[in-house]
Amino acid sequence: MPIGRTIKLIVNDPSGKLEEEKSLDSRPSDAIALALRAKAPIFVSAQVIAEGTIPADSEKDKEESQEFKKFIEGLKASDFNVEKPDSPNENQKKPENDN
Repeated sequence: MPIGRTIKLIVNDPSGKLEEEKSLDSRPSDAIALALRAKAPIFVSAQVIAEGTIPADSEKDKEESQEFKKFIEGLKASDFNVEKPDSPNENQKKPENDN
């Protein structure tokens, strides 16, 4: 979905308190947030699900996860090359003395 796209949000009330079904334009994220807050069911067409589904490659995901874990386990503090705050970087200007 393009950024900023609006969808049609249909509000109905199974309890019968609303006299009629209401239709609103809304961003998808706002419509979902509203439905979750109201504990309302969310109905989605099969076409929207098909267009928004990202195919998963669980075998590849598992392999990448294992590689990342090995990478993390092999890290050392010295890999980050962090300078101490009391040692000025060569590119930093020293504060000028106002005296």
